[in-house]
Amino acid sequence: SRTMPWSSSLTASSGWPGTTPAAWVASWFWVLGATPFLTLGLLLFPDGRLPSARWRPVLLLAAGAAALPILGQGLKAGEIEDFGVDNPVGWAGGPTELLGSAGFVCFSLAVAGGAASLVARWRTGDPSDRQRLALPAAAAAILAATFLVPTAGPLVPWLDALALIEVSLLLATFGVAVLRDQITGAQVVMRRSLTYGLL
Repeated sequence: SRTMPWSSSLTASSGWPGTTPAAWVASWFWVLGATPFLTLGLLLFPDGRLPSARWRPVLLLAAGAAALPILGQGLKAGEIEDFGVDNPVGWAGGPTELLGSAGFVCFSLAVAGGAASLVARWRTGDPSDRQRLALPAAAAAILAATFLVPTAGPLVPWLDALALIEVSLLLATFGVAVLRDQITGAQVVMRRSLTYGLL
C-alpha cells in the first residue's frame, strides 16, 4: 500500500509517545482542511451569511459533508493508512464505508448548492454585486459540474486533476474579489479557512 515518507517512524514499535492518538487524529483531521471552504465557503460568500432561509438545507449538507467522513475515518477498524498503527477506536463491522460514501454525496450536493447560491446572488444582485460575483460564480459552477459527473475507469485521474486545477482557480477568483472589492466578511472567512487548512 502507499506510504508516506515519515511512516516508518510512526509505528507502534517506534517508542514515540502519543503515536497512536496522533495518527488517529491525522486520519480524519484533513477533512477540515478543504471541505468547509468548498461547501460553506461557496454558500456564505461574500458576506458570511446565507442568501436566505431557503438555503438552510444546503447548510445541513455542508455539515454532513464534514461530519460523516470524519466519523467514517475515525471509526474505521484496522490499520490507519500511512501510519502503521491500529485504530484505537475502530468499529469492527460498523458502517464506516457507508458513512464515507454518504459524506461524499453530501459534499457533492453541498458544492453544487453553494455554486447555485453564488449564481443566485449574481442574478439578483446590483451591478456592483454582479461584477464582483461573476468570476467566483462561474468558477464554482464549473467545479460543481466536475463533482457531479459520474466517474469510472480511465476518466478518474483526469477528473481529479481537473478538480484540482478548478479549486486553484476558485481560490484565485475569491482572492481577487476580496482584495479588489475589500469584502470584509469574506476576508475573515478566508483567513480562518487558510488557518485551518494550514493546520
